[in-house]
Amino acid sequence: GIPRPVEPGGELSGFLYARWDPAVKFVNLKVYGEEVDEEFTFYFEIPGIALDYERVDFETLYAEDEIAGYETEDELREALMALPCCTSRKDGSGENDPLNFILIGEDDDIFAAFIRRGWDVTEPITIGSGWRAFKSFFSGARYRTSPMSSLYFMNRGQDIGLQKARSTIHERNHLRIWMLPMRYRGKQVWIGAVSRDVGSYVTLRTPWLTSHAIDPDLDEARSYLEQDLVMSGSVTRFGYIKGVPASTPDEPERNFMNQPWYSDGLRTVFYFGDDPGAITDLRFFLWDWPGEQGDQVIKYLKEVRRKREAAGDAPESY
Repeated sequence: GIPRPVEPGGELSGFLYARWDPAVKFVNLKVYGEEVDEEFTFYFEIPGIALDYERVDFETLYAEDEIAGYETEDELREALMALPCCTSRKDGSGENDPLNFILIGEDDDIFAAFIRRGWDVTEPITIGSGWRAFKSFFSGARYRTSPMSSLYFMNRGQDIGLQKARSTIHERNHLRIWMLPMRYRGKQVWIGAVSRDVGSYVTLRTPWLTSHAIDPDLDEARSYLEQDLVMSGSVTRFGYIKGVPASTPDEPERNFMNQPWYSDGLRTVFYFGDDPGAITDLRFFLWDWPGEQGDQVIKYLKEVRRKREAAGDAPESY
């Protein structure tokens, strides 16, 4: 254990014993004192298994002259709306699962938020991980770092896969993300696809002979991600932007596995701050909003911002 309290100017050391977590371990440390409340976030790679993102060299993924920088929200909005709607085949043809969210921030701030909320990284597809997935399919056991099949964007499979396993391998929330050659005010921009698995079935289309059936309501998975990341405290601003094919339960789109999906056609845009903050400090990109009353919501928020500007309290985005 670690003794306490820490005297002013003093130092203490000790051991923290915690549950073993595969791949990555998150530790949140809070220090309290008189009129002091400091929080520190640490996450560590746990040795023992390979991780799929280790195969990507992010430092050399794009040359510096390939990266576009944007400084205003109007420029950012235009660039995001110009992105493809969906993942594709490896050669770039066809439209597969939709790309339904955007992440903007420093890498450590983004991924600490995911780890803090209980998301696990994934293993690459190997004989060993495929065998573990195959066994889990028949036993129903939970497999927190189960490998994911590749979806393709910009002619490559996902750079990083994350998942939040539930009670069995048949059910999980999972997502794939790709680094974009794009920065907003110096912060990296990522694009991703999130969906919720609701079952498994046998197929010859994957190396481990099984695949997951997704909940066709992709906006439900997107909404879950919104709530999860906002509750992490790391998201300081978020909003919505058009970019996904709009569809309905009666006339759904279909992915390459012939599974139906439908959406309101919006992507969620998350902007991450340097330090965790209160939900009451959350601000918005005033672009689009889901629901039949979406236009009225944007109108209301713009009016609130106008009044704050008139009062001399003018955040860049409300």
